[in-house]
Parts: sequence; structure tokens; C-alpha cells
Amino acid sequence: MTDGVSVAQKSIGPPVMAGYGGVVNCPKCDAQGLTSTQAGEIEVDLCQGCGGLWLDQSELPRLLELDPSQARALRRGRTQVRNNARRADCPRCGREMLRVASAQSRKITVDSCPDCGGVWLDGGEFDQLFEAGPG
Repeated sequence: MTDGVSVAQKSIGPPVMAGYGGVVNCPKCDAQGLTSTQAGEIEVDLCQGCGGLWLDQSELPRLLELDPSQARALRRGRTQVRNNARRADCPRCGREMLRVASAQSRKITVDSCPDCGGVWLDGGEFDQLFEAGPG
């Protein structure tokens, strides 16, 4: 409990996506090991290197509805033009992700997996989406 906020973090190293059995590195900065981070009742995977977030299908709308105090741990990272412009493979299934405009703000481009439905947010993008509010 930090400042009245319950945020659990645990390193999942070597990181393995549940049910997929592979080591998971950041799809953008290639840092080894994503960190499992709890925000409210939702567990997401955070890159300690660039601040990017891996979200399973349907988690983004739920995260955007959290109380700001519950989302604080995810509202970090800085926008890095190099990472934002870089295409990436899905950390869960390996398929090349699609770059799509977010429903919350057409100015923000997110990486979405056409197979498993997961979403990668580059560092700083969750904060921008949270400020824009639920779509």
C-alpha cells in the first residue's frame, strides 16, 4: 500500500505469458522481462525500460474506467518517437501487430494484434488515453 493505493508489482522473469510458454521481451525497446503490474482488479505487463504496456483483449476499456488513484502506476513512461514509429511483433503470439488509431483519441496510434486481440501501448500512451477518457 503506497499513499493509500494498493499496487502490486512482481517481476515475472524470465517472463512468460500465461498459457504461451515463451520468454517475453518488450516488443519495442527489446528490454528483457516485462513486469506484472496490478491496477485495480486488472493485471497488465509493464516494460521497465520504456514504460510500454501489454494489455490483453478487452482490458483497455476497463483500465480507462479506473479511479485515477488506481491507474497511477500505469500512467508513466515518456513518448519516444523511435519506439512509437517502430513496428512490433505481438509479445503473446508473435504475429506482426497492426498500427491503428485509438478509439479514444485519433491522435494516438496503438499496436493491436489481429490474432489474439492484445494491445501494446508505448510509453506515455496510456496516460494520453486516460486523459482523453473512455471511448
